[in-house]
Amino acid sequence: MAGGGALALSAALPVEVRAGGAASPTLDSAVPELAERWRNPPHAAKLAAYWYWMGGAVTKVGITADLTAMRDGGIGRATMFSIGKSGKTPQVSPPADALTPIWWDMVEHAATEADRLGVELAMNMCDGWATASGPWITPELSMQHLVWGEVRVDGGRSIDVALPTGEVRLGYHRDVAVVAVPIAPEWEASSAGGAATIVSDLPLANPAALADPANEAVLIDTGQGGSIDYRFARPFTLRSVTVRTPAAKTGFATGVLRAANSLWIEASDDDSTWRPVGRLDYPGHGWQTDLTTLTHAVPETTARAFRFVHRPEGPFDYDENQDFGQETALRLTGLHLSSMPMIHHLPIKSGAAWGRSRRIDDAVLPPASCVPRAALVDLTHAMDADGRLRWRAPPGRWRILRFGCTTTGKKNAAAGLGEGLECDRFNPEAARLQFESWFGRALDRLGPVGRRVLKTVHVDSWEAHTQNWSPAFPADFARMRGYALLPWLATMAGVPVESMEASEGFLFDLRRTIAELARDNFYAPVAEMAHARGCRFSGEPQSPTFLADGLDYARHVDEPMGEFWVDTPRNDKPNDIKDAVSGARIYGNKIVGAESFTQGLMTWREHPYLFKRIGDHVFCEGINHLHLHVWAQQPWPDRAPGMTLNGIGSHFAAQQSWWKPAQGWRDYVVRAQALLQAGSAVADIAYFIGEDIPTRALMPRALVPALPAGFAYDSINRDALLRLATVRDGRITLPGGASYRVLVLPPGGRMTLPLAERIAQLVADGATVIGPRPTRLPGLESGSAGAARLAAIVADLWGSGRIAETADLAALLGTPAFVAEGVDRIEWTHRRGPGWAMFFLFNPSDHAVRFVGQFRSTGAAPELWDADRGTIEAAGAWREEGGATQVPVALDPGGSAFLLFAGTYPGRPVADLATPAARFRRTGRGIDRIADTGSPIAVPGPWTLRFAERLPQPRTVRLDRLRSWTELEPPELRFYSGVATYATTLHLPPARADRELVLDLGAVANLATVRIDGRQIGYAWRPPFQLVLPAGLGGRVTIEIDVANTWRNRLIGDHGKPEDARVSHVVPMLRKGQPWLPGGEGATLDPAGLLGPVRVLTRTVTRVSGR
Repeated sequence: MAGGGALALSAALPVEVRAGGAASPTLDSAVPELAERWRNPPHAAKLAAYWYWMGGAVTKVGITADLTAMRDGGIGRATMFSIGKSGKTPQVSPPADALTPIWWDMVEHAATEADRLGVELAMNMCDGWATASGPWITPELSMQHLVWGEVRVDGGRSIDVALPTGEVRLGYHRDVAVVAVPIAPEWEASSAGGAATIVSDLPLANPAALADPANEAVLIDTGQGGSIDYRFARPFTLRSVTVRTPAAKTGFATGVLRAANSLWIEASDDDSTWRPVGRLDYPGHGWQTDLTTLTHAVPETTARAFRFVHRPEGPFDYDENQDFGQETALRLTGLHLSSMPMIHHLPIKSGAAWGRSRRIDDAVLPPASCVPRAALVDLTHAMDADGRLRWRAPPGRWRILRFGCTTTGKKNAAAGLGEGLECDRFNPEAARLQFESWFGRALDRLGPVGRRVLKTVHVDSWEAHTQNWSPAFPADFARMRGYALLPWLATMAGVPVESMEASEGFLFDLRRTIAELARDNFYAPVAEMAHARGCRFSGEPQSPTFLADGLDYARHVDEPMGEFWVDTPRNDKPNDIKDAVSGARIYGNKIVGAESFTQGLMTWREHPYLFKRIGDHVFCEGINHLHLHVWAQQPWPDRAPGMTLNGIGSHFAAQQSWWKPAQGWRDYVVRAQALLQAGSAVADIAYFIGEDIPTRALMPRALVPALPAGFAYDSINRDALLRLATVRDGRITLPGGASYRVLVLPPGGRMTLPLAERIAQLVADGATVIGPRPTRLPGLESGSAGAARLAAIVADLWGSGRIAETADLAALLGTPAFVAEGVDRIEWTHRRGPGWAMFFLFNPSDHAVRFVGQFRSTGAAPELWDADRGTIEAAGAWREEGGATQVPVALDPGGSAFLLFAGTYPGRPVADLATPAARFRRTGRGIDRIADTGSPIAVPGPWTLRFAERLPQPRTVRLDRLRSWTELEPPELRFYSGVATYATTLHLPPARADRELVLDLGAVANLATVRIDGRQIGYAWRPPFQLVLPAGLGGRVTIEIDVANTWRNRLIGDHGKPEDARVSHVVPMLRKGQPWLPGGEGATLDPAGLLGPVRVLTRTVTRVSGR
């Protein structure tokens, strides 16, 4: 809202508005240190911005103008990204491409100007926006994958054969080992080569090609239900199914298609009676996942025919990054049946791709169909330097696997001359080289000014995929897991070794090793180097592209960050936010940032009220530092809207049409962040995320048992429980200030021995823990002795009832932290500090709401902190009941408020919380009642309306009635974007001490700044666009209202015009070779301007009690 108070302390009062310069006779806050943060927000509470230097188009005049606008607009940090390169036709001459002398000159100028202006700088870890790469990273120091080539031979003779290497990228390959795997002859049976007759009632082109591994054509693309039958001449034993699909039509990668990987399987011995076998299971995946070929392990079944049934389903409840899964059509290039025992979803299980896949046990594949570990033969010594194997093979059939490693080939996204390979996340020396070659080099060149101003190294969204190998990986694995990797290496090629249970155990240990190495050998050394240079380290989560514990990156990052998008519900990144927030809380990080308001393609309709609604939501999730995405460096300050990130993100710049009038929103954000960074978050429950990598913070729908209404939770990981958790007064307590009344363990039935021992100690110390009993170890590292020890712990804790398998959490926890009586959805967050408790409330609906809020606080008086007006008002109406304080609340559409409980009140507050149309405030003289009264005073005009921006000369029009600019006749006004000024005079009633006057602007498109008699009284940037008029104002006054709209209408007006005839100038004009700006057939103009009706509202102020 424009000005004001999202919260009125009454169940019926319309929301208070921005007081501007008017001072309310309120009491000082009971918490002076919070009030000081409010009045003078610390630097850390200021907004930050992603500052993208685009394609070498960087100028000194533009740098100075950008940083000046940032400083004036309340932005305290600019994170520098160098994006792309100038190409054949540079947009400025000479171009400032990354790492060139001109670029370094620009960096030095930016540092000097930032130092002068008081804007802190940060820098991404590399050229481009992701992730940690450069030309100095050789293939040997890059992220690497395990690869293998294979030959099959008959034994009982001497073998002399050249072994293939498998995939080699960028000419880099290093041998790891050679392993011979015995296979039963019948394991090689498959549906290929005409072994199966394929029939279907689906529109399947060329059914036989479905079993051909060489086919690349799409054979079926249908939304109808039906089945595909494979009929064999003799009984066939099915153990694995390989699904091949075309690329997904949605998402950011080739993906993994849901329908094809969710087919139901049936078996028959007579082609008439069918029995169920199971179902292919669609894996969880990340946005960079490429699983267009995916092998499923299925229950071992022998039959003459197999049927794959497609039962069409609508899109499921969306999970983050599951874009591919929203495709419901069945699309296939291949469906291959095999008798070969295979690891289920091998790329996911072996760490070659990010995903979540269910664990397969011996019931699916019996141990008899697995290869005994003792039967594997290490032939590494038998292969010469040219890759030729000479071996006297024992009788039988053999798969010979030549294992090696190669670079993943991944490079920094959107890089210019600093493009290069991603550094090895398992090698701390590679991380150090990357740091020193980019960020460290910048610090060295900048000297003293750099040490003053360049204060943060940043790792942005992880867009480097994953890795599962490095030259030192076998030694690291043995050190960390306590056993050798080589005897299990064949499992990484899909071979079930010993048993499915044992193979899954090894792969569990493998994935955990990957995650811990990246944490210890990338995040830790980067943090160490940053801190040694006097700098901080900020970063976004590795998931969902790199195998990780989604929380423990925050162990080394000073400002954990998430990411959220605008108007893109299928990519709004809620799990990124949850990872950052829970990670920050368990590791004691007070500031939790977010890449804010990004999007795939801006619409030019974005404005501060839209941002507020999304920003308030993430505030309630726990974010307390917004990083605006994106501020493209504007090399030509006189061109507007100017440079963009190819339409990605939201446009933040001085050239944005509403930038200056949006100061009210920016002030609101900074005040809110100042409070949300104080104290510690309060959550009653810690839900453990489990140990199977990848793990992430749990989303509310995944909580078991469900979170009861009125309570907050955090996710907690293995590392925090093992290293940090203690018990104090029955609460699980962490060093950073977080504490929890209950720890909830997830379903799954498995737990590592160290964690079981730690939980036993927490219970012994008085912690309350609930959750299902574990029955097995998930990995191999603790061996059979560890399994026996786990069983003993489980018998002691669960057998004795010291840990309950489930519980009624609401009954266990008692009084909720917050309840909004009679309202379906109010978002909130709860913080506390010495002697105070604070709640931030947000109404996400499009309607005003009124309710009595119950807050878990007693013995303290409530205060209303209005982040929009910047005021603190002592509440005058509340009552305590049932261990909570009840306060009447009214919130605007999209409205929000802070409620602080601190100090005491010696008098008696108003206890009637249902008083209509009034609110009550405490002053030094007692309690006042403020209520709407009388009829509104109309402000009909006439109005003068002056347009001045980007016109050959200013235009002034007279309006007898308010209407949208799009209804004005001259094209330059109908398509106008920018700020225009309305003026009129009005007569106010005489000033009285017992009355408040409120200016109600009605509808505004999109935000306004108001002056009365030349004095600015406030900003009106969100509904209901109301401002409290200064005290003592009366009689005839002149009112001026600056109204700003978005750029959309002007861009539509300029559509199709040559460059020299356009008012607007956008770079680039084309996106992927196509126009992307609004305009053309079907483009509609948005309402613009002051739409009204404008009125003056009256409120009476009545003393109801004194002190």
